[in-house]
Amino acid sequence: MKKTTRFTSFLKQTVGNSCGTVGLLHAVANNKDKLEFESDSVLKTFLEDTVNMSAEERGRQLESNQEIHKVHDGVAVEGQCQVEEGEMGFHLITFVNVEGQLWELGLRGAL
Repeated sequence: MKKTTRFTSFLKQTVGNSCGTVGLLHAVANNKDKLEFESDSVLKTFLEDTVNMSAEERGRQLESNQEIHKVHDGVAVEGQCQVEEGEMGFHLITFVNVEGQLWELGLRGAL
């Protein structure tokens, strides 16, 4: 297996029914060198603030980030599936390419 030299960013999902948001964060965090952010971007700030944190610490940071929560909640009410409170109906994973190696990022971690 080829060893990657670039860090693979992963955050632990600690908020129920947030796998879409977590998947989006995984995709953006692992491709931020290819993206441009507004200087006052909430997403840019979150990624910069959590770059040196563990996956668990990033998950806790996401829990407390009210700006990301507002966006998540606003988009979630427009979705086609409504999940009952306290239940997990679906799950999303993210595949990212880091230096030619495919990573699967989901509840079980980086595989």
